[in-house]
Amino acid sequence: MKKFITILTKKGARVWAIVGSCEREDEMDKHLEAEAARALKNGNTIRWMDQTEEWLGASVDYDGSKYGTKAYTWKGGKVKFNRYHYTKTPDGEVTRKLLGTSWREFTSI
Repeated sequence: MKKFITILTKKGARVWAIVGSCEREDEMDKHLEAEAARALKNGNTIRWMDQTEEWLGASVDYDGSKYGTKAYTWKGGKVKFNRYHYTKTPDGEVTRKLLGTSWREFTSI
């Protein structure tokens, strides 16, 4: 039995493959999940065997119905950012799960 994940980086892609017997399937899954978690933490995208992709991303908390600086959530001089775990299914549906929030200094361009 063979299981693998593809780790997509900004420089290219590498495949993590584990070949083993059916009796060791749980151990194979643990190794792949650990490698996937490490790759996500390093800012990479993961593509599983079923072509599902996962990645982490952060975005500013923004209300499109408001204008200017009122569209952002403020705490003193800091703006609220949300961190998400994104999943894209093989049919193209993207879902996101909120992992947490942080407050970052506001800088204008």
